[in-house]
Amino acid sequence: MKKIFVTALIVGFLLTGCNESSTTAVKDSNQNQQTDEPKETNVKFGKEFKVEFRNWNGEIEQEIKLKVDNVKIESNISPDQITNEQNDFVGLDLSVENIGKTETNEFTVTASSFSVFNDKGMEISSFPVIGGDKVTYKPTNLRPNGKNEGRIYLTIPKGEKVSEIIYYNNLIKDNGDKFIFKVKN
Repeated sequence: MKKIFVTALIVGFLLTGCNESSTTAVKDSNQNQQTDEPKETNVKFGKEFKVEFRNWNGEIEQEIKLKVDNVKIESNISPDQITNEQNDFVGLDLSVENIGKTETNEFTVTASSFSVFNDKGMEISSFPVIGGDKVTYKPTNLRPNGKNEGRIYLTIPKGEKVSEIIYYNNLIKDNGDKFIFKVKN
C-alpha cells in the first residue's frame, strides 16, 4: 500500500512539473503571437471602410469593403400587419465588396450583424425583417472581387429614437470589432 501511495505521489509531482513547464511554453509562444483585442472604429454613412476577419491565430481570413448608406426610420415594411402596427423599421442600404483572396461566407454581412442604440447608449431591441418586397439585400458567399448590394431593415419598437448603429464583424458580438455610425435625428 505504501508503494502505491509513494508511486502516486511521485507521479503527481512529475505531472505537476510537466504541467508547469508546458504552461510556461504556452505563455512564451503566446507572447510572440499577435493579440488582437476587438477594436471600436467610428465610421460615416456613405463612406466605404475596410473590415478584416481574423481566425483564432490572428491571421486575416477575409477582407471586405463595406458601405452603409441611406439610413431611414420607416413604417409598414413587414408583410405582417400586426408587426407594422407595433414597430418602426430602420432601413439601411448595404454595399459589400470582397477585397480579399478567399471567398467570404453568407454570414460576413447580414442584418443580424447590426445593432441599434438610443441616445442614452442603451441597445434597442431589434430583429431583422426577413421577407417583403423592400428587403433587397440577400446574404451570400462572395468570390474575390465579388460584390453584393441591397437594402436591409431592422424592426424596432414604435417611437424609439435611434442614435447609433453598430456593425459587428463577428457573430459573437463581444468578440468582434465594432464599427459605429452616429445617426443624426
